[in-house]
Amino acid sequence: ESSGINAEYGVEIWKLNAGDEQDKPLYGFVKRGQTQWEPLWSEDEKICARACNAEVQFFVDNDFSKVSDRIKRDKVGGVFVAPGADPYHVALYVPSIKGAHAFVQLYLYGSFEKTAAIAHRSFMKVDSCNIKFNRTGRYGIILASNDVKTGPGRTRNSRNQRSQPCRSYNQPSLMRIKRR
Repeated sequence: ESSGINAEYGVEIWKLNAGDEQDKPLYGFVKRGQTQWEPLWSEDEKICARACNAEVQFFVDNDFSKVSDRIKRDKVGGVFVAPGADPYHVALYVPSIKGAHAFVQLYLYGSFEKTAAIAHRSFMKVDSCNIKFNRTGRYGIILASNDVKTGPGRTRNSRNQRSQPCRSYNQPSLMRIKRR
């Protein structure tokens, strides 16, 4: 019995128009994990960003046959697209790697060299990061948090995965985007 879902992909993107029927999705990909799996579109749906393990892929005008641009880093923890019209702003979160600080970098879409970041904020001992932009995309709040054990034993992120009481501590930071 077929459910109509391709078991090859974990995430499928379909184009939905009134009255149109499709027999296959526009694009599909496998993303393991429960966070940062969803593709993100700009407010006008001109660009789409997708976080992979070591890069962020961008697609233009919903053409998923080719990657139009990419940001390559050792490990990508998250990507965020600010609301607002062109020029688009993209924020990238890179978690701590081998004792280095975690950081968030803000880019103008299309200029993704490491030295082209228009804003940079680093954090110590961060396990996760989220960015909330205001409606216009001019301001963003970075919410970086880390889990700290509060009782005997280890935190829930430990190797043996024992469930011990943990507390999440947040490090809020304000990021201002200067629209060009």
